Amino acid sequence: MRFGQLEIKVIATMILQRFRLELMPGPPMKIRQAPTLSPSGGLPMTVRERGIGEPVGAG
Repeated sequence: MRFGQLEIKVIATMILQRFRLELMPGPPMKIRQAPTLSPSGGLPMTVRERGIGEPVGAG
C-alpha cells in the first residue's frame, strides 16, 4: 500500500473515533458522474464530538 493511502486511512480512523458525522436533512442527494461517482454540490454534514465512552458504531 502506498504511504499516502495508509496515511489517509489512519487520519480518517482518528477523526471517526473522536467525532460523529451526521448527514444534514435536506433534498435528496444528486450524483455527479465523473471518473468516479461523487455527490454533486458536496455532502453537507454536522460534526459532533463523541461523548466519553460512546461507542464508535453508535448513531
